[in-house]
This record gives sequence, structure tokens and C-alpha cells, in this order.
Amino acid sequence: NPADKKKTEKATTDKQRTEAQLEARRLALATAQAEAEKQRAAAQEVITRRAMTNFIGQQLPPGATVELLDDQSVFIKNSINEVKEHGISGALIAIDVLYLSLRNVTQTLIVSLCIPISVLATFAPMYLADVSLNIISLGGLALGIGNLVDNAIVVLESVFRCREEGDDHITAVVRGTSEVAMPVVASTFTTVAVFFPIVFV
Repeated sequence: NPADKKKTEKATTDKQRTEAQLEARRLALATAQAEAEKQRAAAQEVITRRAMTNFIGQQLPPGATVELLDDQSVFIKNSINEVKEHGISGALIAIDVLYLSLRNVTQTLIVSLCIPISVLATFAPMYLADVSLNIISLGGLALGIGNLVDNAIVVLESVFRCREEGDDHITAVVRGTSEVAMPVVASTFTTVAVFFPIVFV
């Protein structure tokens, strides 16, 4: 019957529209709940941080209170995050520039692998020396990454030149590295000497 068929199609359409509306409401409710949970977590973090740093208020006599006028920890935290982001972006840009300069994927990967390995290896002496991750130490890591990339390019080009002159792999590595060892070491120590006074700041 056409009339019954039409009614069935209308009922199906209404049911689909109702389900779509319910699904949209559920999504909106889930989004609102997630946003509210995020705001509660942020507020709880602020309360926890203030409670942990309220050692002055605990030493005051009864009736005395401490009012927070300015929280420099937010600025410090944002500054450290910016240094981290700039260090990572600088390393990625250095890798791109290396590839554009060398035009060789293998050589670019060799130099690029030096960056994460050296950074991870630096964390061990930092831990032993009780050096925390702050603006100065992260800035030093970023500077060290740049110096490391410069030295790696010099050594790699020297080894590549020895290979073009007919040396085998081992001989090219030994001769190429020994020929530029002193300039690389001198350049590194010059950079260290320039920035070493910052250690006493």
C-alpha cells in the first residue's frame, strides 16, 4: 500500500532525525564535561601548588595570613616550555638545512643522530652534578646542539673528501677525523671559554 509505505518512510526519517539529535546532544554534553574536567584539574593544580609552597604561611602566628600578589612560577614554567620548543624546532631546522646543503640522506641521518644521542648523554652528568632543567641549562643544550652539528659537518666533509681520494672506509674515517681534530677541538674550547663565565652567574 503506497500510504503505508509513505508512513513507514516518514517514521524511519523521524527516527533517524531523533537519533541524530540525541547523538549531537550526547557529543555536546561529553565536550562540556571534558572542558569542565579540564578546568577543575587546572584549578586543583593551582591549589596544590599553592599548598605545597605555603611554608611561610604555616610559620606565621595564629590570625596572620599571606596574600599572593604575583606568581612568578607561571612565567618561569612558560619560559622553560618556550626554551624546550625552540630547542626542538632549532634541531629540526638544522636537520632540514643539513639536507639542503649535503643533498645526501645518509650523511644527513648520520649528523641528525648525533643530536638526540648527545642530548640524552648529557642528562647523566647533569643528574650527577645536580643540575636541574632550567632556562640556563636548556639554553646550554641548544647551544651545544648547534656546536655539535657544526663539528659533525666538518668531520663528515673531511671523511667524504678522503673517500673521494681513494681511501677505504676505515682509513677515510681515521685520516679524515685526525686531519680536522685540532680545529674542531679548538673551536669547541673557544665556545666553552666564551660561555664558561655564565656558570658562576
